[in-house]
Amino acid sequence: MAVLESTDTRQRAGNLALAGVALCAAPFVVVYGWFALGAILSRLSPSATGGVWILALYAPFGLMARGIFARLAPYVAISVAGLGLALVALWLRPWRRLAQVLCIGAIALIALLPLAWRYRPALSAAPGWRALAITRPGPLAGIVKAAQVAAEERPCSYALLGWQGDRVYYRATCGDTTALMAYAPGQEAAPQGADALPLAWDHAALSTSEALALVRASFVRPAQYEATTRPLLLAGDALASADGRWTALVSQHIYGPQDVLVIEATE
Repeated sequence: MAVLESTDTRQRAGNLALAGVALCAAPFVVVYGWFALGAILSRLSPSATGGVWILALYAPFGLMARGIFARLAPYVAISVAGLGLALVALWLRPWRRLAQVLCIGAIALIALLPLAWRYRPALSAAPGWRALAITRPGPLAGIVKAAQVAAEERPCSYALLGWQGDRVYYRATCGDTTALMAYAPGQEAAPQGADALPLAWDHAALSTSEALALVRASFVRPAQYEATTRPLLLAGDALASADGRWTALVSQHIYGPQDVLVIEATE
């Protein structure tokens, strides 16, 4: 009798764990489903990708992006919970084929999302140029920033201040916090905090046409609207270093995150 009760308890616990795995995996299924649908829609004509039905299909993805993935804490929490419950369910019900498929599938969905959902700045370098996205986040934070594009959220904004030699200075405003940052391309892996602007610094702004010639809005679809969309993705002035080797500019997703890019010639 004790053995039967132990078996029943184990089965109930396994069923609860499987239910938790399904619940945690559901937002990931919605995200991957929208990716698959987006790949199909990108092959259709623009007229076929508009309308109320597209908005209805996008709504679940938008809700998941805004409610879970656009914040690091809930995204990490649901990922850890899903992975943990999947391992528990595999341990409690190791020989159940359905449990194996559900748990291994959930682990794959969660673990592979940083590869499937990578953040990309709104602007990239034009041919013959190379762009350093100095505010690009890491893999996990990249999912958060990519979700903020879908959720149309801009947690941080950037304002370029100028160059001092080969170091560019800019101001980062995230919520109520403002920080002065500096970056030396080719010398530093990431921007560093600065106490104050140097006594002498340059603010040499390029014309809008010169700045737009350095970049492309390569992710705009249909591609025929790239040139008309590009100016909307450039925020503020583009500033050239004194020797003309580097150009710093701020790229922005429409209603979404911004990035500081440093552009240099590839030759």
